Amino acid sequence: MASLATRLFEVSPHRSLWLASFLGSLPNFLPSQTLTPTPLESSPSSTKEILSLFTSLQTQLFEAVAELQEILDLQDAKQKITREIRSKDSSILAFANKLKEAERVLDLLVDDYSDYHRPKRSKYEGVQSNSQAFSYPAIPRFDGHYDHWSMLMENFLRSKEYWTVVVSGVAEPAEGAVQTDAQKTELEGMKLKDLKAKNYLFQAIDRSILETILCKDTAKHI
Repeated sequence: MASLATRLFEVSPHRSLWLASFLGSLPNFLPSQTLTPTPLESSPSSTKEILSLFTSLQTQLFEAVAELQEILDLQDAKQKITREIRSKDSSILAFANKLKEAERVLDLLVDDYSDYHRPKRSKYEGVQSNSQAFSYPAIPRFDGHYDHWSMLMENFLRSKEYWTVVVSGVAEPAEGAVQTDAQKTELEGMKLKDLKAKNYLFQAIDRSILETILCKDTAKHI
């Protein structure tokens, strides 16, 4: 661009007037020999030569503009790729966090399932090792007598500290509400308790009876 500006300045018919009236330091694109208003020997003398030189300079200007546009396009493409990489990194990180949370919930469910299917000991073995081992409470199975079963199930869930979610449910925040980290942690804890309470209820109720329950989203609904 500096070379093009120099050439245009050299072919200007008012070049000598500009140099004579200019005060201060000259622009960087002007060569040192332009300090004196002496005409250039190679300056075009005819209109045809001026038009030819102008056409050449115009072509160079268009080529420079095209190269500049190509550079700008490459910079835009680079920024777009950078944004896509950052977006994919965020998605992968969010998926990894969800996977870790699902793994934690699965481990808790497996522990509860193993407690439920723990092999029963004989009465003699229980008498001998009563002082050494802790007896896990069995999940009350629904046998058709609702009042009796509900009393046993309530006592069982209270002992596990899950009865609150059965009575009150899990209070979801309002749409668009901003929660603190402590509130998010408390909500996740309540959802986990609800899942564990549902797991106990599913194990206590037969499949044929569960199919008659329309809504099984939460322990409260069951």
